[in-house]
Amino acid sequence: MKKTKTNLDGRRVRNASCQVEGLESRCLLSGSVIGQIPTHSVAAVMVVAPTGDFAVSAPTGHFPATVVSGSIQKGGANVVITYNGTATVKNAVVTTTLYASATQIHDGSAAPIGKAVVKKIGRLRPGTTLRIHFTPFAYPDTPGVDYLVSDVALNGTLDSYDGATAAPINVQAAFVDADALAAVPAKAKLVVGKRASALFTIENIGNFAIASHATIDVGLVLAGSPASTAPTYVALAIPVTLRLKAGQTKTVRVFFTPAILPASGSYNLALRINVPGDAIASNDTVISAAAITI
Repeated sequence: MKKTKTNLDGRRVRNASCQVEGLESRCLLSGSVIGQIPTHSVAAVMVVAPTGDFAVSAPTGHFPATVVSGSIQKGGANVVITYNGTATVKNAVVTTTLYASATQIHDGSAAPIGKAVVKKIGRLRPGTTLRIHFTPFAYPDTPGVDYLVSDVALNGTLDSYDGATAAPINVQAAFVDADALAAVPAKAKLVVGKRASALFTIENIGNFAIASHATIDVGLVLAGSPASTAPTYVALAIPVTLRLKAGQTKTVRVFFTPAILPASGSYNLALRINVPGDAIASNDTVISAAAITI
């Protein structure tokens, strides 16, 4: 069994100082054990690689390279743990925990994710192998680059080498961004007080699903005007319900009735989408290629 210490934020760590304590302990220049260090930060100070009587495989599962902070890992994760101790332990309680860590070991940057798996074993014999399944878990709320790391405690005392994914997972902050792609007027002429419609193609280029009540504004610009020309809006805040997964494109039909129109002439239709939480306004408006007349 390995001795434990308590770091400054109250969490137990193993071999927290680089003292000579058998041939298994060694010091690495990665991570941090001393002090209260938030997840995703790495300080180049001395830490001790975890050691113990259990070997832990790298966590496996369908892990994406990039995830949204706070999102759920469907299917959870799996590890295989092997007890390599030389003594049989009676009434053993084996606790396997999964962490998000800035390094490939359970150090001061690591934070538990999901629910630990507890196994009660009447006689834990040398060579015993257990397949551990972690149920679906939430990624950290704080953006960063994290490895998935797992370790084992025997009767409440950390007692294992750590298993870690070979590559980190990029945890990104959630953001909404609706991109206006195309506007196509249904008819070639607009009349005051007469209902009209247009097709509006919108893509969700954010990393978070859009499922909200949005609004659409309808405007006009003189045909041939520079792209930077501000539209004259003839209908505002037309309600629409958008349901778009990240990366999904959808075309919606917009119905509007202009109460007032600018002077007679040739115009292009301008459609603007307004989605709650979308802080990127530069791509919310699109101008139709086809001209309409007034």
